[in-house]
Amino acid sequence: MERSNYALISALYSDKSRGLYSDIYFPIIKYVIVKISAELKSADKYSNAETVHNKIQELFDIKIPHVVIAKTVSKLANVRNGSIELEAYEDGNCFKIKRAYFDEEESTYEERERSFNLHLHDIEAEYKGFIEREGTCDEDATFMEFISNNTENILGYFENETEEQVEEKYTSMVFFLDYLHKSNEPLYKVANQLFWSSVIVAFLQSERPQVYDQERGCEAEYYLDTSIAMGLLELSTPENEASARDVRDIIKSSGGLLKIHPATLEEIKTILASVAQNGAYPGTSIANACARRNLEAHDILKIQLNLQKHVESKGMVPFPSATVDIRKEILNKYKGKEVVRKLAENRNNLNGESSLSYANADMFREAHDVFMDDYICERRTRMGKKNIFFLTTNTDLIAYCKKRHPEENAMISTSKVILDLWMHNAKPAHVSSSVLTETMARCLDMHRAKVRSKLHDVARLFNKTKEDVAPEVYQEFLKLLYRRARNVVNAVNEIPDDSKAFMVQLQDAIKEDNAYFDAVNSEVRSRNVALEEEVTKQTEKVQSLAEESELKSQSIGSLKTKNETLTQEKSKLIADLNLTASLLQEEKHTSEEERQAKRLAEFKNRIFEKREALENRRDELLKELKPWKDKRFDSFKSSEFCRLLIVYVAIFCLALLSFFSEKYVAIEQGVTPGFIRVLFSIAIAGFAFSFFYYFDKRRDSRREAAYAKWENKPENAEYKRLVSEIETLDAEIATCKGILKDPTSYMGEMG
Repeated sequence: MERSNYALISALYSDKSRGLYSDIYFPIIKYVIVKISAELKSADKYSNAETVHNKIQELFDIKIPHVVIAKTVSKLANVRNGSIELEAYEDGNCFKIKRAYFDEEESTYEERERSFNLHLHDIEAEYKGFIEREGTCDEDATFMEFISNNTENILGYFENETEEQVEEKYTSMVFFLDYLHKSNEPLYKVANQLFWSSVIVAFLQSERPQVYDQERGCEAEYYLDTSIAMGLLELSTPENEASARDVRDIIKSSGGLLKIHPATLEEIKTILASVAQNGAYPGTSIANACARRNLEAHDILKIQLNLQKHVESKGMVPFPSATVDIRKEILNKYKGKEVVRKLAENRNNLNGESSLSYANADMFREAHDVFMDDYICERRTRMGKKNIFFLTTNTDLIAYCKKRHPEENAMISTSKVILDLWMHNAKPAHVSSSVLTETMARCLDMHRAKVRSKLHDVARLFNKTKEDVAPEVYQEFLKLLYRRARNVVNAVNEIPDDSKAFMVQLQDAIKEDNAYFDAVNSEVRSRNVALEEEVTKQTEKVQSLAEESELKSQSIGSLKTKNETLTQEKSKLIADLNLTASLLQEEKHTSEEERQAKRLAEFKNRIFEKREALENRRDELLKELKPWKDKRFDSFKSSEFCRLLIVYVAIFCLALLSFFSEKYVAIEQGVTPGFIRVLFSIAIAGFAFSFFYYFDKRRDSRREAAYAKWENKPENAEYKRLVSEIETLDAEIATCKGILKDPTSYMGEMG
């Protein structure tokens, strides 16, 4: 693939919400469908999987299988209210585009693509500068080659189920990326996104994207190998430690269980005991940790004695329970067995004859690995589960065990588990940041293994020369070999038969690399000195300006003090003026209030006097009216009393008749006397109520008619005049009372 293709893929998948394996094809296929829709001019826009396939190959140089495109189109056709609406036919092989537009502006994708292209150019330029400064052997590798090679490796792993590999020649690239991570974090994030794009490209091109939900994912058991456990215990290189933490977090976030077998704990104890007693072997991961963390022998022993506690604190669960001497059990079980010897041969550590007489500590490593392979297979059979694995970074061990148990695949690498959990919908933001870290760690592990191999070769020549090598020379050689200094690497790659000649050649190579490095450092130091001088000049200039500024500041300060004094005096005068004005205003306001209060009091007095006069007049009229009211009352004569007397007599007679007739009625009618009395009482009460109610209303009507007739007589006109005048006086009195409740409102109207 071209640089621009990776840049465009990075632009499409840079959003953290994108990149779930289940939706891996959506962004690129949606992007292409929108492009196709824009090119179609007809009202009805039809297309097919073949057109999409060809357009993707044209824009991205990626061949996505037709069946994948058809399935994705079918899935997109079921999406509603999105930026794309399709109507699929023939299982997605043909479709109609009803609506298709970008989720964002097209210019946004183009801008991202340009940005990734520019950053990719920056990464390549930075890498060249790094190689030149460090004098490192890089075998003409480039960052584009690095990510393209990763695409091929992942595709090969995905298609053929082989373990993903990374070449040791990219070690210098890994050194550069580590440098970039520390010195230029934004550019490192771009490099990480571009590397993640290489993973995306591999999956997009795969012919057999498969996910085995029943075998991995939720609640899978992962038994950790020694190197990963050492990484979690922070007894390895920074890269291995970061990779181990990432893998641990991804497994746990996906529901997996992290376990460590007592046999693995025993191997870690063996390593720690050896380091505490003899020191760490140069070039090993634990040597890096000891140097970086300043760990002494007593520190290592403390970790060894409290190993289980440290293991549990890092999220690992020891399982099953340890036996009394598991080391002895494993060594006895596999002692002299060909499977252990062949594993040692496969790792190119020893030949068959010497492996049998190898030290017990090293034999336990091989026995441990074979034991764990057998243990996982036996546990799978016993539990009836396939989702139990031994997690390791040792690809040789994985390949060897796969040959032993082709049907099991009990061993799994860290890179494979990351990709597998991603396929089970682990969050892409977690996975994308882990893939590059894990690849870098594996590359450096391969480099350290190669360094150790070269050290063995050189050590044999040291022994042949019978000459002592100064410790500082050996340390310098080790440092240069690890960082892949050009001349030292070339020297150990072509070891002559003459050991003395090689020693001279090696020492010359060390001198040349150091001289180059010193020259580069000298140039850097010169630049730094020049920069420091420039900084000094600028500092002096700034100091001079600061002094000048200080004088001006003092002058300004004096003026400022005078200004503040004048401002204070001005403020005081303004305050005095405001106080005087306030007093005048208050005095004016007080005089006005007094005038208003006086007017209000006078007004209220007038109203009180008026009300009092009205009330006196009304009392006089009421006295005059009283005899007239008596005459008016006497004008109505009622006969109600006589009527009531007649009614009561009738009730009494009826009650008496009922009493004398009760025995006869009871006999003749078959009812009780009490019932007869109740019945008569009800009838009499109802009659009395109706009678009284009727005559009550009649009496009121007759009374009103008699009063009206009396009032209309000419001789009674004085009564009507008095009533009318009293009513007028009552209205005026009520008005006076209302005015007295709120005199202010009426004072202006009435003067």
